[in-house]
Amino acid sequence: MPERTEYAPGTPSWVDLSAADLDAARAFYSRVFGWKYRDEAAGEGSVHSVAQVDGKAVAGLWAAGDSPPGWNTYVTVQEVDGAVSAALAAGASTALEPVDAEADGRMARIVDAVGAQVSLWEPRKRAGAELVSEPGGFIWTELLCGDCARAAEFYGSLFGWEAEAMPAPDGSEAMLFAGREGPVASVRDPKSSLPPTWLVYFACEDADACAAAVADAGGAIAIEPIDAPFGRMGAAVDVNGAAFAFIATNPEYELAA
Repeated sequence: MPERTEYAPGTPSWVDLSAADLDAARAFYSRVFGWKYRDEAAGEGSVHSVAQVDGKAVAGLWAAGDSPPGWNTYVTVQEVDGAVSAALAAGASTALEPVDAEADGRMARIVDAVGAQVSLWEPRKRAGAELVSEPGGFIWTELLCGDCARAAEFYGSLFGWEAEAMPAPDGSEAMLFAGREGPVASVRDPKSSLPPTWLVYFACEDADACAAAVADAGGAIAIEPIDAPFGRMGAAVDVNGAAFAFIATNPEYELAA
């Protein structure tokens, strides 16, 4: 379902980028994914730049300020304040207390039980991304951490996600998370010393062409495109140092946000 007007609770519904250089980020992703932008006032003189594909909102970009650059994953919840309380009871801590995002919705950010930050979104005017799984839209989000079992326990408690083992291209431990409407996310142990994080995947038509566009736009390829059961994929770092992944999906394998 590429065009979306609503998301069930427990479904990743939005992604946004904290960028050290917002103008550079906009130029980079425009070259890589063909994004166009609509700017919105975001209070205190800041700007929220909404990335669009075919006139549909696919992601947000912000000036990071003192925050490190990176992509953030938002999961829809029925009620943010209650979800934060449940997260704290399950072993999380609070990175951003619940706050209204103008009339669009209410949000909070937590540090989950394995140390990764994830945002919670209570929709009002904005349900989330208006287009997903199409080239230029986000298609998947994956938790990279060293304790998949603890992550499965935490998100099972918080969102009711059910976990099952799944194959990973590099043979590492991985699990698929399923919500009310089917697969929603995954968790994988990358055997890395990097801190736990949620990695956002964007859809593309051709993974090798996308990798070339990243390099041409001033980014760096972290993982060269490889074949996996669900498609051909790679990972990159943008001009601000934010990591993301890209995938040209195998039409015979269902992988959708």
